Amino acid sequence: MSPRIRFAQHAEVVLRDREIARAWIEQTLAAPEWEMEDPRDPCLRLASAAIAERGGAGATCAWYIGPKKRTSSL
Repeated sequence: MSPRIRFAQHAEVVLRDREIARAWIEQTLAAPEWEMEDPRDPCLRLASAAIAERGGAGATCAWYIGPKKRTSSL
């Protein structure tokens, strides 16, 4: 079973303003081309994947993985 994805209010605004489909985020998190810890905050993970509906352009996602202590404010 896939982990539940909950979007922060900021993410909801960015998705709407940039016309980013939730399905693209879900696709990226389910099958990233690359994934790594955020170099500025070990509580965040980064992932990227090409999105066919965007002409193969990449979608890069950042998400909170907790429960590590946050080391920076974003």
